[in-house]
Amino acid sequence: CLTRASEVPSTCAVCTLQLVSSPHLAQSYHHLFPLPRFAEVPVEEHVAGTRCSGCDAEFPAPATDASAMDDEKRARYRCPDCGGLFCFHCDNFAHETLHNCPACSGCSGAS
Repeated sequence: CLTRASEVPSTCAVCTLQLVSSPHLAQSYHHLFPLPRFAEVPVEEHVAGTRCSGCDAEFPAPATDASAMDDEKRARYRCPDCGGLFCFHCDNFAHETLHNCPACSGCSGAS
C-alpha cells in the first residue's frame, strides 16, 4: 500500500499488515523452524580418525570399556539432514546459539 510507518514493529493503519524489520524477523526465524535434534551415534558405529563437522577436532579413538563410553568427549551426534558428525560442544552450540547446522549451511552452495 506504500504507506510510511514511523516505527516497527507495528501494524499498517491502512491495510493492517504487520510491519517488522529484518532483524526482528531473523530473531524469530529459529522459533518458527527449529533445528532438528541430532541423533547420538551408537558406540558401535564410531570410526577412528573422524573429525567434528563444527570445530574440526578429531574424535578420540572408540572406547573399549563401558566406563569411558559416556564421556562427553567421546559422544558423537549426527545431523539428520546432512549426516555431519558433531562433538557434544558443537551440538550444543548449534542448537542453543546458531540455530543452524554448520555443515548444512557450509555445503548448501557447493556444486
